[in-house]
Amino acid sequence: MIPLSIDRFACYYGPGRLADLAAFDLLILQHGHYTLAQTSHLQQAGCTCLAYLSLGELPEPEASPSWLLRHPETGQKLVNPRWRTAYLDCRLPAWQDDVVLRQVPAILARGFAGLFLDTVDVQELFPATRPGVAHLIGRLRASFPAARLMVNRGFSLLPQIMPALDGVLFEAFTTHCQDGSYVAWAGPDLLWTEGKAAELRALCGDRPILALDYAAPDDDSLRQLAQARAARHGFASFVSTRYLDWLPARTGAA
Repeated sequence: MIPLSIDRFACYYGPGRLADLAAFDLLILQHGHYTLAQTSHLQQAGCTCLAYLSLGELPEPEASPSWLLRHPETGQKLVNPRWRTAYLDCRLPAWQDDVVLRQVPAILARGFAGLFLDTVDVQELFPATRPGVAHLIGRLRASFPAARLMVNRGFSLLPQIMPALDGVLFEAFTTHCQDGSYVAWAGPDLLWTEGKAAELRALCGDRPILALDYAAPDDDSLRQLAQARAARHGFASFVSTRYLDWLPARTGAA
């Protein structure tokens, strides 16, 4: 498969905005917000459209009991209180089959070129699930060989799954959310991101690396800081709000 060439990308989880979205080379979108006609329009404009797909967490009402990650002793489902999501056990055949046999075919039928795989870091919190996450990603590659696959972070798993991937996104590379506001990393945290950036460049080869950072819409200085640092590392950059519901106008800076 020809490597992706990305100068500008956007991660936008709102609806509409086709004219603004058409300015980007790669888009990460919520598949339920866009029809086949809309994604076809964007692809014809030169955009590669990837659909968001969470592998390790779902809102509790959407998570079938047969998919849940449970406490090994109590059997209670495990939840992420920050996002009010249930953790999923990627080792379970029921969850893997739902992703591979039901969800992904429906997503690709909407005209998406591939998938943006999120919450793979469930295996960082629960290492016993790591083989399941790797196996599920391997099944996606084998089942959909023409689909583009990009993953969010997943650093400890990347050496194993890199052959299945077309690129990696480094969320919160330079900035992050803290106590309701947006700030840049500093000190040891900044050094940690530098080390991970070097590891990514060595692992990815000619695969693109994307940096997704956070800033308030009116904070141009923080946005420019994140963009400049990403550029120094050779990463494409996009800076948005925590909920990824902000998108610059087509005439503005990404």
